[in-house]
Amino acid sequence: MPKQIPLAEQIERRILPAAHLRAAKKDEKDVIEGQSAVFGQYSEDLGGFVEIIEPGFFDGTLEGDTRALFNHDSNYVLGRTTAGTLELEQDDAGLNCRIYPPETTWARDLLISIRRGDITQQSFGFMVKRLERGDEMDGDEWYVLGDKIVHRLKKGGCRELFDVSPVTYPAYPQTNVAADTRSRFETFRKSNPEPQDELPGGSPSAEPQADEAAQQQALRASRQRRMDLAEKS
Repeated sequence: MPKQIPLAEQIERRILPAAHLRAAKKDEKDVIEGQSAVFGQYSEDLGGFVEIIEPGFFDGTLEGDTRALFNHDSNYVLGRTTAGTLELEQDDAGLNCRIYPPETTWARDLLISIRRGDITQQSFGFMVKRLERGDEMDGDEWYVLGDKIVHRLKKGGCRELFDVSPVTYPAYPQTNVAADTRSRFETFRKSNPEPQDELPGGSPSAEPQADEAAQQQALRASRQRRMDLAEKS
């Protein structure tokens, strides 16, 4: 029987860079809008590896019971999908949220802080699917690409989206990696896999594409030089 890991150690949190959060109005109501997750972009270093989220990672989870919290604090609930006060939408670029905050003093203060630019970042809390938990798939995979160890969160790989959260102070990225993900990273790292020129599934990486473009440009320049020399002779 697999070892049971406490829920708190399985929840992952990721911080989005600044400028993905704003306070606005909709139908004369205050709303907080932003992008809670970005697809197809490498994260910053998460402690020896980088992460990329595949479009569709949150498939099947947006109809669940997700909260919007301030600073991931359950005492400060900004909205909830089941109450209609949190709306989530996934597109090709990422996960978008619209929060209808309560008419409380602390929520009004938060809106002011967002408008002023004092609070600009947000985070999301999630859990990845695992075969060992009884899921139909592992929601992530590891590979080496160039000099990077990459952790890819796969389409449909989110088991549960717990919350989205405007945050005042983002934690260090490494502290937001769950214990079981860290363990899987260490196991993968010790296996010393060979670098790959392609992503799993045959999708070419950005680096080989860039190298190929440079090679083609150099080839065209070489041909042009030969033609110029031929004309001079």
